[in-house]
Amino acid sequence: MCVLGLFINSQFPNQADLDDLDFVPFPYFGNEFDAEKSLDAPIDIWQIAAKSPTLSKNQDNAKAFLEYFAKGTTQLVIFKGAPGFIPAAKDADTSSYTTLQKKAVQVVNDAQKIAQFLDRDTRPDFAGANGMQQFLIDFLTKPADQTNIDGLCKRIQDFWDTLTA
Repeated sequence: MCVLGLFINSQFPNQADLDDLDFVPFPYFGNEFDAEKSLDAPIDIWQIAAKSPTLSKNQDNAKAFLEYFAKGTTQLVIFKGAPGFIPAAKDADTSSYTTLQKKAVQVVNDAQKIAQFLDRDTRPDFAGANGMQQFLIDFLTKPADQTNIDGLCKRIQDFWDTLTA
């Protein structure tokens, strides 16, 4: 077994090998953390940058662009070229999905919380050893000292504010 995403299916051109693959959630361990039903997965998103120098001029076009990408039909066009991608739109037609893709959709739909891969989805100077890694290590090694979540969030924000643009 290995923790991987659907991108792995492109490595198996033989249908019999592909049929042997499965997609399952990480196993539960029978402790209090199981109740979170969390999933660590990349979620591709489109955003409008609030600090864009052309936002006031282009905001209507940017919103129209986001609305276009939010449609299931648009996401299916992307999906056909990247079968490791799962459309997130509720109106995406799933009838052409393979069994493996349908299982992946079910695992994602069943998750109550989804976490991103911080180390590859944000700036290295923010995620690295002097930033979020240390904040997370402190939180996990001394959880009793972290009861003031607002204070922790402020320290993280203060760290972010020290980084150069």
